[in-house]
Amino acid sequence: MSTYQIAPVVTAILVLCICIFVVFQNRKSQINIVFGFLSLSIFVWLAGFSAMYFSSNPEQALFFARLGFVGVTIIPFLSYHFIAIFLNRAPSVRFLILLYTLIIPILFMTPTRLMYSDIEKHFWGYYPIAGPFYFISPIMFVLLILYGLILLGSGNKQVEARKREQKKYIFVAFVAVILGFVDYLPKYGVNIYPFGYLSALSFISIIAYSITKYRLMDIRIAINRIMAYLLLIAIYFSAGIAASCIYAQFFSFGQNAPTFLFLGTMLIIAGLSFHPLRLHLQTTPDRFLFRKKYEYEQAIREFGEQSRSEINTNKLQAAFTAITTKLLRTKRANLFLFDQQGKHKK
Repeated sequence: MSTYQIAPVVTAILVLCICIFVVFQNRKSQINIVFGFLSLSIFVWLAGFSAMYFSSNPEQALFFARLGFVGVTIIPFLSYHFIAIFLNRAPSVRFLILLYTLIIPILFMTPTRLMYSDIEKHFWGYYPIAGPFYFISPIMFVLLILYGLILLGSGNKQVEARKREQKKYIFVAFVAVILGFVDYLPKYGVNIYPFGYLSALSFISIIAYSITKYRLMDIRIAINRIMAYLLLIAIYFSAGIAASCIYAQFFSFGQNAPTFLFLGTMLIIAGLSFHPLRLHLQTTPDRFLFRKKYEYEQAIREFGEQSRSEINTNKLQAAFTAITTKLLRTKRANLFLFDQQGKHKK
């Protein structure tokens, strides 16, 4: 087992995780659904080729290569579809049917020698050889991705600032996808390691960053919950291992009173700590991924708590000024109040 084999597996798992929580955040959102299918097609490609690298014989490797090719075939079509929806240029149903119909003949040729004629062994593992009709795949890949990039680059300039920032990240993400073209070269006899999975990882990472920074798909709550549960699993797993090691130094595990007492105590502690620990951990992503927004919300919460128990307007003004100064990181801030006639009140 080598890095050449492990890296695509890790990337496939990461892509699948992102796919799941984006889709389940808003299953009715069209852009979430298309992004989910796009991520799923990337996962199918990476999972199939990862299994191909681990195959023990050529026949098995060729089967997994053809399975991965199903994902490769769909990626450019979904990429264009995603860009069109993001730019509010969703194509008509008739056009989509026509577009996705082009996939059908390619899929029918997938299990035949027309797409992958054979398989050969390289220093990184097995890899397929292009068949006589395989050229269709790279052509569709280049045409649809480039057309999507042209749409991104030639969109309406009169859009809000956040939308422009989103477009920049989406554009860079799809430029990274083009680097995946390197995976086509070994199929035509070029002895170069197919590091296209890195382009997939870059693509997903950039999109994920744009999601967290500009709330492209509004998945902040999902990120908080997933991070909280992952941290909980890590904490409980580590604590369980540590407690078990300490217990094993003094007692032996078995069907006896000390073991039952130990397990019962662990379950009680886990149950009592789960809810407060989860609520605390859910703010962790906010502190790092949404730091500015988290600081604003904390400031509003603190001022709200003070205003509930304080009726002195001078003290409330002082508290509001202090919080504003802290948030804006200025040396001084002044608060001006006006009455209903517009006159300044000291």
